[in-house]
Amino acid sequence: QQPEELANLLLFLQEKEIKNFLDIGTFNGITFNLISDVLNTFRNVDCITVDPFDHNKVKNEKYTYQQTTSDYYKNQVFDLVFIDGDHSYECSKNDYLNVGQYAKYCVFHDINDIFVRSNNGGVCRLWEEIKTTKKHIEFNCSKKPVQVMGIGVLVNDGS
Repeated sequence: QQPEELANLLLFLQEKEIKNFLDIGTFNGITFNLISDVLNTFRNVDCITVDPFDHNKVKNEKYTYQQTTSDYYKNQVFDLVFIDGDHSYECSKNDYLNVGQYAKYCVFHDINDIFVRSNNGGVCRLWEEIKTTKKHIEFNCSKKPVQVMGIGVLVNDGS
């Protein structure tokens, strides 16, 4: 994660009414645990993360870690969904269709990443398709010499 992008996302989220959070793509758990801790600073948020592989060695007993995919939660509604799993176009789209499209705030990671883009457009291509018809916010560090990472948020909160 780019610290500036993640910090901007956390500042954006801190004032939102979020009761539940689904993170897709736990990997080592650093991002999930950080976002969950920030969300739980002033409220009680149910935090769940899914990843078919268990790379995460640091687990907080307050949160749920599952060795599965977004398919397990298909059609369920979450206030916040963070899509950061398999960055291919097909898998990112599947995660979005399973749960992201129903979320108040659907966050995509790596929306502006030259390395991800080389994989059939990856999540970058999906982001470009979706954002044209949805209210959205982007957090991109413009000072980077190479375009990597980037965070996009689809906003479906009724505002």
